[in-house]
Amino acid sequence: MSRASQIRDRQAAPRPTPPAELLAPPADSALRDTAWLVCGGLALLVLLWTCRGYPRGIPVADDYSFLAWRAFHPLDLFDSMGATYYWRPLSRQLYFSVFGRTLLEAPWIAAFAHAGMLLLTYAALWRIARRGFSAPIATAIAVFPLLSEPARALLAWPSGAQHLLAGMFAALALHEAFAARAITALLFAGLGMLSHESGALALCAVPAIAGWQRYRAGNEASSDARRMTRHVAAAMIGALAIGALWVFGYRTAQVHGVALPPRAPEGLSLLRLADLGSRAIPAALDLEDLAPVARTTLSIGYVLIAALALMCVIALPARRRVRALTFGAAGLAWFVLGALPLSQLLPDWNAWRAWLPTLGLGLGLGAALASLHPGLAIGFAGLRLVALVFASPGPAMVAIAAPATPSHMSYRRLVRLQRTVESTRQAMLAMHPALPRDAAVRFWNLPRLAEVGFQEHAALRVWYRDSTLTWGRFGGVGGLDQKVDALVEYRDNTAAPAQALESPAFEAFLRGGNAMMAGRLEEAEAEFQRAEGATRTRGLLYASLAFNRSWLAVDRREPARAESLLRVSRESGQKADADYWALVARIAIERNNRPTATAALSRCLALEPNHVMGREIARVLAANGSPPGNAGEQTR
Repeated sequence: MSRASQIRDRQAAPRPTPPAELLAPPADSALRDTAWLVCGGLALLVLLWTCRGYPRGIPVADDYSFLAWRAFHPLDLFDSMGATYYWRPLSRQLYFSVFGRTLLEAPWIAAFAHAGMLLLTYAALWRIARRGFSAPIATAIAVFPLLSEPARALLAWPSGAQHLLAGMFAALALHEAFAARAITALLFAGLGMLSHESGALALCAVPAIAGWQRYRAGNEASSDARRMTRHVAAAMIGALAIGALWVFGYRTAQVHGVALPPRAPEGLSLLRLADLGSRAIPAALDLEDLAPVARTTLSIGYVLIAALALMCVIALPARRRVRALTFGAAGLAWFVLGALPLSQLLPDWNAWRAWLPTLGLGLGLGAALASLHPGLAIGFAGLRLVALVFASPGPAMVAIAAPATPSHMSYRRLVRLQRTVESTRQAMLAMHPALPRDAAVRFWNLPRLAEVGFQEHAALRVWYRDSTLTWGRFGGVGGLDQKVDALVEYRDNTAAPAQALESPAFEAFLRGGNAMMAGRLEEAEAEFQRAEGATRTRGLLYASLAFNRSWLAVDRREPARAESLLRVSRESGQKADADYWALVARIAIERNNRPTATAALSRCLALEPNHVMGREIARVLAANGSPPGNAGEQTR
């Protein structure tokens, strides 16, 4: 072959494309790409629709630890911001300094910011996926975080910013890494680590991506190869430097009191890893909080997609098969490395804790399916869309018991806490615009597992900007002599369960209770009547007043009046507990209705075998004697 022919061949041969521009979308597709990018963002509207029925961003639980620390302590960038564990200055100190003033009066601002974080995460993932796939398929891959059921809790809960910020910065770091911009990639990875420890995944990924780009550059173009070699070295040195700075910061934070959760005694046992997988995988597929029928149906759909993917792996050429397996392995490795530390927290499980590990899994799995066949990626996104639509909505009413969900702070439980805590704030500020220093606020009939929403005294202190206030249980008979400056009762199965009681009403109730315990029954009756006239509520206080007056009436041998008051008490929320059935038995004895008395006594002792008055009634029935005790023994 002549020299001229060789030159012509080299000029005609395609030149190697720089790694940063591999599979980049053509310039003339910008408008179409924008349209698909926006269409994917419509998934956020679906996510918001599944969160319908209650305003987002209301602080609860951990939020009040951060807000109280911000209100009553000087800002320290190296402490845990009032939490027990972890140093996360970006998502705690900075976030709550920026949004703290708005969370109580305009919580929607924080929720709007969280939606923006989700959209930016999606946009970064879309641009990554668009490097290797068409715009529609890139949308199907990148929409993963917007179709995530755990995203509902992160969207609604201010503390969810810790995970959303880490996920957003990780996505931006990956985007910059694939564009061969190591400095900005490392910067974003570092910001993610300052938001949540799982951001270290992105820091490790930056040099790994640089190494992959160096491999893709090959040896054909020596200048590109040398440039990419320098890029890999810079990425590795930069990652080590960022990691060293973060470790130094964490060590400094530990001196300031930051701690890490205690390790599980058995370490990373196979049993714990199996337990983690049984929780994390269904959560990643949006199956965790579905009704059994929907869960089974969607599981079958996922199995069908997996079967079709396996058939494609067998039938497709080796090149596409290797590409798909590489994407899948990368996503799985990201997920496993990120989720492994969560096994140390079991059995305490919350699906949103695996937010960042799940993002990598979704991106890798979606790319793997799209490499096998575009329809598989679209089908996978479609199944997750259906799962999100069928996810259980937040409860419209606050039930006595918390809903049974695998995640301890699931979206449904979070909404229940938000309704409870926010209704308490509104009721307290409406009834008591101000409280004296060292005031003691008591609560009564709080829904189960709802106390965590107040973070002990933190919520009350934030509301009134007073670090001397205390929040605690009323305690029934044991609370008659304790300090009570305000009293809150909770109604069952209502949207806003909290009711702050009028001071004259609960003060008269306390005086009446003490008089009843001392045997001053006429005085007790007068105080109870005074309390009834002072309250507008018809909840637990009103029920207790009627109940205690019923005991007084039966002690005066007025069974008809006692029965009427007991009926009022029951209609106002008095529970059919052991005390209730003991009173029913007493009234029946006064009416000489032994069968009814015996049946009521059986229910009383079944609920509380050692019930004092129940045992006394049993003794009287056995002896067929006079009615037992007096009303003073039964004050509520």
